[in-house]
Amino acid sequence: MNFSAIFFRPLWIAIVISIPLYLLTLVALPIYDFIFPWKQAVETLNLRFPEQNRVCLGIGFSSQLNSDSVLSEKCRTFLLFPSVLKEPQEYSVIETTVDGASRLEITHSSYNILIEALVYIGCLIFTWKVSIPWFKKLLIRQETKR
Repeated sequence: MNFSAIFFRPLWIAIVISIPLYLLTLVALPIYDFIFPWKQAVETLNLRFPEQNRVCLGIGFSSQLNSDSVLSEKCRTFLLFPSVLKEPQEYSVIETTVDGASRLEITHSSYNILIEALVYIGCLIFTWKVSIPWFKKLLIRQETKR
């Protein structure tokens, strides 16, 4: 075996498998947010944007420990329906905690939603054109070995 077969084949397999799994986040994150809602984010969004339904696009958490303080951030990103159909924006609710003192803020962006849409469309095309045929070939090979 040459170097490219040893190195690139596992990398290719990882890419072909991981991109369809990434698409599952479109379904999994809203379900997770429905089952485990973040109470402060829901209350804040309901106060600021009444009569809007939220759909979770992302969840994040980070924490830093310095010699004298602890900094942590919790974030969820949402689309709000039906307003997203008129004005395409995503809203991020970010809670920053420094040594036990919390601050909650809402940010919004039109630019991020465009990039995310392009990434998801690219992943969908890759899955349709590459991953699904690859899995079909793999299954056919397994059938012929039996």
